[in-house]
Amino acid sequence: MIRSPDRPTIVLAHRYFRPDTSPYGQLLGAIADSLSQEYDVHVLTMQPSYARNAASLRQPALTREGDIVVRRLPVRNGGGAIWRLVDDLRFARGLISYVASLDDVALVMTSTMPPVLAGLAGLAAARRRGALFLYHMMDIYPEVLRVHDPSAGGVLHDLLLRLDTYVIRNAARVIVLSDDMKATIASRGLSVGHVTALNNFELPGTSPAPVQHADSDTRTRTRILFAGNIGKHQGLELVLEAAGHLDESHLERLELMFLGDGKNVDTLKRLAAGLPEGVVRFEGRIPVEQAKALMRNADLNLVTLAPGMHTVAYPSKATTLRALGAPILAVVEAGSQLARDVRDSGVGLIASNTDVESLASALKTALEHPEQLAEFTRNSTQTADQFTARAGGEAWRRLIGTHLADWPGNAGTPSLPAMQETRTPLRYRWSHQHPVHRAVVRTANTVLASVPMGPKYAVSSAVRRSRYPYSLLHPDSIAVQVGAPADTLRSGRSRGMHFALRTQSTGRTIIIEPDAESRKAFGKVCTAFGLKNVEIVPCGAWSKTDTLTFYIDPAHPATNFTEGTVPYSDERKRDFTKVEVPVRPLDEILAGAGVEQVDVLSITTNGAERQILQGAESMLGTNIRYVCLARTEEDFSDVMGSYGYELLAQDDRGFTYFSTSRA
Repeated sequence: MIRSPDRPTIVLAHRYFRPDTSPYGQLLGAIADSLSQEYDVHVLTMQPSYARNAASLRQPALTREGDIVVRRLPVRNGGGAIWRLVDDLRFARGLISYVASLDDVALVMTSTMPPVLAGLAGLAAARRRGALFLYHMMDIYPEVLRVHDPSAGGVLHDLLLRLDTYVIRNAARVIVLSDDMKATIASRGLSVGHVTALNNFELPGTSPAPVQHADSDTRTRTRILFAGNIGKHQGLELVLEAAGHLDESHLERLELMFLGDGKNVDTLKRLAAGLPEGVVRFEGRIPVEQAKALMRNADLNLVTLAPGMHTVAYPSKATTLRALGAPILAVVEAGSQLARDVRDSGVGLIASNTDVESLASALKTALEHPEQLAEFTRNSTQTADQFTARAGGEAWRRLIGTHLADWPGNAGTPSLPAMQETRTPLRYRWSHQHPVHRAVVRTANTVLASVPMGPKYAVSSAVRRSRYPYSLLHPDSIAVQVGAPADTLRSGRSRGMHFALRTQSTGRTIIIEPDAESRKAFGKVCTAFGLKNVEIVPCGAWSKTDTLTFYIDPAHPATNFTEGTVPYSDERKRDFTKVEVPVRPLDEILAGAGVEQVDVLSITTNGAERQILQGAESMLGTNIRYVCLARTEEDFSDVMGSYGYELLAQDDRGFTYFSTSRA
């Protein structure tokens, strides 16, 4: 498949991606799935390393998941901070290299993992390709470090702040999760006109059916549930301390259930030992689907943030709970967006994350007013559709669409990219038949012919990779090249050989060349490169089956021509040898090769382009997506328009046209 001109290529990059269990890795998978409906999506990530069983989740380095291409870089699991830094640097370098290897990248997006470095690498990769850069800030670094440790600072902190500010200032769009985070960016003295607050949606996973959990009908306690990482910065100690402020009659009706694991589990268990039996339950990690069922059926779900954390992050758990129609107990600053969201939508209670009495009061309210809990659940259920993966995916498509609305092809007819000028390129502003031009080309071909084929084509392929028409080909494309002279082959400039190299994996390239010596040279290079995807047809292409006189210049085969197509003088014709060659219509040649669909047809035949097109009339339009013609005339728009094609770009030999019926 080749990339259609109306489907821009975008690259999403994050250190973690499914099947790894990182929340953002799962979320990014859902974003990629949604965007792939309208865009060619590539994901650059690393091998799984977040989950405890990461080694068993290892994936191939390059895979296709539905319509998404996923490139995974190697990672070293364990080894301490030094190896994590090595992995981070490997990710940054890999992102820049991968984006550079793709064709016509329109947009690059990274998140904040690894912190700051991912943003720098994404910006560098996008700038190198002239693409847009979007910065998806799930956390704001380095400010988040000071929330965890107010004493954090110094030279490293200042450097990270400067670098991250540079990334934000130069991004086309910055996406944060809340207005609180947007205010933090503004506090750096930055304009926030290009900063959008777009909250997350539910984490992927099978949504549980709206039925009661197995123990819901039998339990007598009000269940307040926490699900997620039990870390040191969740503020969960305050929850157990608040429970200790309740009297015995309240504790008899309370159940605090903790799902998950983390560094702070042992601390919480020690605190829980001081409470009556049955008040606290630790269930460890359970499957996502089972956890969602418990969250949906809990009387309240804890969402806790350490003091100040709301300014640099927003808990994804909150949006998952909203999508489930579950009620919330938010332990956070009263003025935060999380508190406003819960309060304004009537889906739960708010308690201070610094005042134990405030939290104890909220627990009492939950225990004494079950009718309020039922109302919270009803309100949350009524607004659940706003937070589903489907709704989130639509929001992301709208956001990306606003930035790529002017991308070539989105308006119906692909416009020329900025680097593809509509004016006549400099190299075509003089006659290619002039003796000086011919002498320069011969000299260049002679010099280049002395360079080994391998390095020569490696370099020339890299140069052409992002240019028309080569960028239109993918490894499984079908390409047809009419005309493959030996001198351009030996100089490293053979379009047919570049086509063959780009389609060598699972594609196919057909070479049509009437000159026996050029065919022999091409076949020899194919053998040296181990190319098995090439078929060389020993005839010329024309409007009908016939035998024509062909003029061959042994010193410069690129000037070979069919009698009557080039107005050479009799003196110039003395440089050529005349031979009789068989010619056939292109339709017939391709049918004999079993080809029904062509991605790119290139005709570079010194004046025979129109006659060859006449022999391909049954396939033109619907069966050939792109047609490339040598610049033997100033314009082919009349004939190409009659076949249903419009100009896409001026390329290194002439013109590239696209089929309006296939676009």
